[in-house]
Amino acid sequence: GESNYRTDNLFLFGSNLGQYEGIFACVGIYSNNHVIQASDPEGPALDGYVLGGGKLYLEGGDVFNYDPGIGGYQVQPIFGLNDGPDGGSDVTSVEGRTVLSGLTFAYTGGNSFMDELRPAGGSARMLYTIPGSSTPYDTSAVWHFYGAGRSIAAVPEFGGLVDDATNKKDTVMARMLRFFRQSVAAPEITVTPVALAETLQVAQTGTKTFSISNVTAPPA
Repeated sequence: GESNYRTDNLFLFGSNLGQYEGIFACVGIYSNNHVIQASDPEGPALDGYVLGGGKLYLEGGDVFNYDPGIGGYQVQPIFGLNDGPDGGSDVTSVEGRTVLSGLTFAYTGGNSFMDELRPAGGSARMLYTIPGSSTPYDTSAVWHFYGAGRSIAAVPEFGGLVDDATNKKDTVMARMLRFFRQSVAAPEITVTPVALAETLQVAQTGTKTFSISNVTAPPA
């Protein structure tokens, strides 16, 4: 089992969020949702927590795209997201990607103005999407490395995923916790080409091009 404490007060045990191994914050789906205002202390506190090495799961229907446009805290950088559409009421199932590959769930949770996530690239990766969407992937959750920490953004409610014989919410949680906890291997860097040579006469200039790639495999 896992030790946890459920509260609606982020600062119940003080302002030092670094005391927590991980934080799971669920702000709800419209019209039963909480807006993290730009002027509220929660946004900067969570931002700094992940930058400093914390692990954050943030779940909500409007917190990623819609809320920042109406005075909410801008959380997109924490999760490696570009701005995206506010979305509609089209989440009836989700399909696992990357660390959740092979899992598919019917969905019966809140389903109103569901933000459509747009990973910005870098380390932002899809976690689950809406099957058969035309975008081609209507992304509903992502995982990301941010500063020294790690983050997961999820639009659908975790409790709204419907277990069946082969797809279990326990498996989803176990894989998310593994992503949060596993060590990261030293980066594997490739340089192409491996050597450059140029001969120049006085007053001549030359240009050489090479590429550096980080080919380290992402978390399994």
